[in-house]
Amino acid sequence: MMGPGMMTMMMILVDTDGDGALSLEEVQAAHARMFNYADTDKDGKLTREELQSFFHGGGFGRDDDDDD
Repeated sequence: MMGPGMMTMMMILVDTDGDGALSLEEVQAAHARMFNYADTDKDGKLTREELQSFFHGGGFGRDDDDDD
């Protein structure tokens, strides 16, 4: 269950135009950012391993600008 603090944080992070409501576009953009972050091999698909790593904090703080 999501507490009021978590809901406030989600609104701050996802409500990019600051109107106090979430549009479909804002929600889709947030999901796209999470998907792209979790897709570590950038093949447009999420494997079980990528999902496990994402949900267990894997890759946090990594340099996404590194093209190696």
